[in-house]
Amino acid sequence: MIPILRFRTIVIFHVNRTDGLTVVCMADDASGRRIPFAFLEDIHRRFVKTYGSAIRSALPYAMNEEFSRVMCQQMDRFSSDPNADRLNRLKGEISQVRSAMIENIEKILERGNRLELLVEKTTSMQGNSIRFKSQSRRYKKYYVVEQLQDHGDIDTTAFVDHRLCSVRIFLLTDSFFCRPR
Repeated sequence: MIPILRFRTIVIFHVNRTDGLTVVCMADDASGRRIPFAFLEDIHRRFVKTYGSAIRSALPYAMNEEFSRVMCQQMDRFSSDPNADRLNRLKGEISQVRSAMIENIEKILERGNRLELLVEKTTSMQGNSIRFKSQSRRYKKYYVVEQLQDHGDIDTTAFVDHRLCSVRIFLLTDSFFCRPR
């Protein structure tokens, strides 16, 4: 005995009546409502565009042979192409826009991190430049004192370096001011 399996498939008839033209589509329940009605609207639009005012005077099934190819192409498209449904197409576009926005936000955050690093380096360089400036002044003063001591223009016993208030007092002779530079 061979068991006979019967599958129950629920089919729904979708009807669109516009401008005296009735278009019917039979689809299974899994296809939902949007796709069959989008198919019906597309078929209606193409049929009216192709035949125009000849529709009113045509006999039933008179244009079936000519238009059946278009209907087969559209049935295949609406059955297999997820972009045929306007809502699914928009969801796909929104998904692409969303992923692009996430990528842009990640780039902005990365750029912000680089800017923070740049600010830190700038602050460090500013502190280094201030230290360099003060050290160069100190070495310049030291060099001037050495030069004056070598030429005998300064009394080394009168030279005071008071480090607490960083004041330097030089007792210079008249030869320092009168010397040609």
